[in-house]
Amino acid sequence: MRPDGSMFTFLRQRLTFTCRFDLYKFPFDSQVCNITFISMNTVRSLVLGSAINGSVLMVTSTQFMITQGEWGLKDIELVSGNITNGWRYHSTLSYTVTLDRKPFLYVINFIIPLVYLLFLDLASFSISVDSGEKFGFKVTVLLSISVLLLILKDILPSTEVDLPVIANLCVAVFTLVWLSVLESMLVSFLLNLDPCCDKESKKIYMKKDINVHKEAEEENGQVKPEQSFFPLGKLGDVELLKLILEEVKAARQEAGCQKKPRCYRRVATIIDNLFFVGYLLTFVAFVMHICFGWMNL
Repeated sequence: MRPDGSMFTFLRQRLTFTCRFDLYKFPFDSQVCNITFISMNTVRSLVLGSAINGSVLMVTSTQFMITQGEWGLKDIELVSGNITNGWRYHSTLSYTVTLDRKPFLYVINFIIPLVYLLFLDLASFSISVDSGEKFGFKVTVLLSISVLLLILKDILPSTEVDLPVIANLCVAVFTLVWLSVLESMLVSFLLNLDPCCDKESKKIYMKKDINVHKEAEEENGQVKPEQSFFPLGKLGDVELLKLILEEVKAARQEAGCQKKPRCYRRVATIIDNLFFVGYLLTFVAFVMHICFGWMNL
């Protein structure tokens, strides 16, 4: 206590404050915390103030911060004011603390793998559906994205009202890959419905091979004795006519298969190409929307 009435004292206290965060731009977000001190006395001559200004306090706080974790101290602003409630007067001192999140860890462990998986799903369109590997590959990508969604669930709080940008990205990627799996199933189903006469042709060729084998045995003299009593000339003519008839049927089947357009295969190819174009355009548009959302908001 000084003779002029001023008082100078040292008192250190460790205070814990809780701030409500806005996680819409996570992990590229900046958070602002307001810490306000109010005088208990209602005397108007009592004014709360700080011994140092905001810039000096910023430098001092940076030096005394031992561990910053995933946050970086960006700015500290001091604001002095007062609150008047009827005849009561209280002096106030507010500290506005601005924190920036360090997003490097989230980018490496979450965002980049998510984008890589989406590019892998885009590259899977080059895999032939007939090989049978395309569907399994897409299902594997879908399961990998599901694992990333579980990681995101542990990172973000469940009390957030607005869906963060990164959650929108995950939901969009998961939806695109899910639609890609359904499209792969549809294309495979249409290809299996494609009318093909391969089975009929195989049956005809098998019959023809059997007849040719029989004729070869007859020419080599491998004929059973009981069959030699019949008129071989007539039987040979009948077998020859049957063979010619089978060959004509086979030729007609082959010509019909070649001339008849495989409509299901064409429909499957058109659907696959259109879906790939729409998939690519949607991916590019949504990535641009996400980038603008992270930068401009």
